[in-house]
Amino acid sequence: MNLPVNFETENICHHKTQQDKIVPNREDIDAAFGEGFGKEKNLAIKRVLRMNNKDLIRGLFQKEKDTVCAATGFPYESVQIMNLIKHDDEAGNLAREIIQYTERPKHIQNLVQKFIEKFAGEKEDPHFMAIHWRYDEKDWKDEQCRRKPDFKICKDFEIMRDPEKLSDEIESYLSSLEEKFDFIYIAAPPSELALIEGVGKSFARKGLIPIVSQVEMDQLMREEFEASCGEKFKSLRYEILSMLDSEICTVAPVFYYSIMSSYSMNIQQERFVRFKNGATRFGRVGCVISALRSRYNTYHTARSERKIQ
Repeated sequence: MNLPVNFETENICHHKTQQDKIVPNREDIDAAFGEGFGKEKNLAIKRVLRMNNKDLIRGLFQKEKDTVCAATGFPYESVQIMNLIKHDDEAGNLAREIIQYTERPKHIQNLVQKFIEKFAGEKEDPHFMAIHWRYDEKDWKDEQCRRKPDFKICKDFEIMRDPEKLSDEIESYLSSLEEKFDFIYIAAPPSELALIEGVGKSFARKGLIPIVSQVEMDQLMREEFEASCGEKFKSLRYEILSMLDSEICTVAPVFYYSIMSSYSMNIQQERFVRFKNGATRFGRVGCVISALRSRYNTYHTARSERKIQ
């Protein structure tokens, strides 16, 4: 590949004598970005572009200009599939087909079904809940609470450390419902699995329904794949676990998502396409865990838990 510059010795993005060659330049950025685009403007100054606004991109990059030194930030935002899949037009049909024809492999789907049968029994219509738990303390202190300090949890992070408190919250929510669940699956990053495992043990001591996670999924996955797949399994273990997490959250009759999470957003997109007949429900984790609600909004279940129509 013939690059326009030698990036080892002539990186013009940092070479002060060649600032005029950098596109877009400050004048273009100031002209393209008006009020309300502070974050996008700051990124553009650093030559990192959010590609989710076509008019701004056109303003920055006219046909006659050379686009060296531009990097795409947040590329998953380039196409707003979450918005497109609800449109009844050509773009909406294409977005839905992309999701429909890029489903996870059959061996992943089959293992998830086997997992469901293990904890729900061989029922014709198993009823379970999936929760995406993306609430580690460091992330919330450093990012979420800094941006949105009105969340109750920003005043007390104990629920992120104490499995008994989290267990009590989930138990309280379940007791308020008329419906019964066979089990609850909590999808969480590895750093939070000790907390989730503690919640499961607390439920077991109380004789309540199973609360399971990647810990139990990993055990079943090893039984199915480790012996037959060998080194390939070892190298792909965490990728497989991630796909299993995503699949079970997608097929769960009830799914509670984490706010401000692209993972949860992707699950919601897929559920919308796969279960548009209304056979599944979703809501914010704040429905289940009161500490994760904003003090300005109680997120009552009737308001924030919805059917996919």
